[in-house]
Amino acid sequence: PYGLLVNVGTGKLTAKDTVFTAPYDTETAFDASPSVIEAGEVDLDGCVIATDGYGIFAQHVTTGIIKNTKFTGVDGRPTLGCFNSTVLNGLVFDGCTFEMGENSNISAGNFTIKNSTFDFTNTPENGAGNGINIYSENGPVVLENNTFILTSGKRGINLTSASWAAGEHDASQVKITGNTFIGTGECAIKVSSDWENVLTAEEYAALNTLNGNTVTIG
Repeated sequence: PYGLLVNVGTGKLTAKDTVFTAPYDTETAFDASPSVIEAGEVDLDGCVIATDGYGIFAQHVTTGIIKNTKFTGVDGRPTLGCFNSTVLNGLVFDGCTFEMGENSNISAGNFTIKNSTFDFTNTPENGAGNGINIYSENGPVVLENNTFILTSGKRGINLTSASWAAGEHDASQVKITGNTFIGTGECAIKVSSDWENVLTAEEYAALNTLNGNTVTIG
C-alpha cells in the first residue's frame, strides 16, 4: 500500500542525485498520507520523485529547498499531482521540472518557484488544467524565470480561491516575473476577482514573455 516512502518526522532530509520511486495502490492510497516524503525541512538536489500519487502533499513538506529535481510519473502512469499543499512555509523550488499529471499543482502560504519548467506535453486528456493554482498567501510568493510548456486548453498560473485554503488574497504579495509561456494554451495567467491589488493584463504581459498567450483578470 502507498504511504510515506521516506519519513524523517520533524528532522531534515538531505538528498543528492537520489531517485524516490513510489507507486501507490488505488485501494489504499488515502489510508495513509499520499506524500512521497515527510520531513521538517528538505534539501534535495538533482533528485527524481517518481510517483502516481502526490510528490509532496499538505503539511508533510513545507520548508527547505528542492533544486534541479524532476517530478514525474511511474510505470507509465502520470503523477496524481507534483505537489499539493496550502500550508507552504518558505519552501523553494529552483531548477525543477514538473511533468503535469492528473491534477494541477495546488499551493498557498509563502514560497518560491524559480528557473523551473511546468510541462503539459504528456498530461492526460482530462488531467491537470493549470500549471499552478495559488489559492491564497500569507507572505511573499515568487514565481520567477519559469517556463510553462502549454497545450490546448491549459493555463499557466492561476490565482484563485477556496474556502478550505486559509490566507489573504493580496496580489501585491505574488511576484510573477520573467516567466516564459511556450505553446498555445487557454491563457498564460488568470487572476480571479477574489484577489486585490492586481496588476493589469498589460502589466503582467510586460513582465513576462507570453508568446501570444493571454492574461485574464476577473
